[in-house]
Amino acid sequence: MPHSRQTPAPPIGLGLASIILGTVGLLLFFLPILGIPLGLSGTLVGIAGIIASRLRRVDELRWSCGGLIVSFAALVVGVVLYNAPLGEELRDSAPRLWQVPAERRYTPPPASAKDI
Repeated sequence: MPHSRQTPAPPIGLGLASIILGTVGLLLFFLPILGIPLGLSGTLVGIAGIIASRLRRVDELRWSCGGLIVSFAALVVGVVLYNAPLGEELRDSAPRLWQVPAERRYTPPPASAKDI
């Protein structure tokens, strides 16, 4: 029985790690304190995977590019949601209800009939 020749599969470690980090970062978009670091680390791992695949001449580039895209999307979504305003900001120009406006003088209330 002849032995079949198996071709070694290219290592996809860095690209797959980048895809997983980016996907988890996208799933945690509502928690920017977790989503931003995961997106950033996935982006860095994706860049390292691209550099490693170019140096080793291995066809791992598509995994690393996919992971880089997903991780960068997670990073962008996390940063945008972190910097989004929570609501309408209060303006300093509107006077508060309990303060007398600066341009009007204080006028005391009229005296009652028993004070006269």
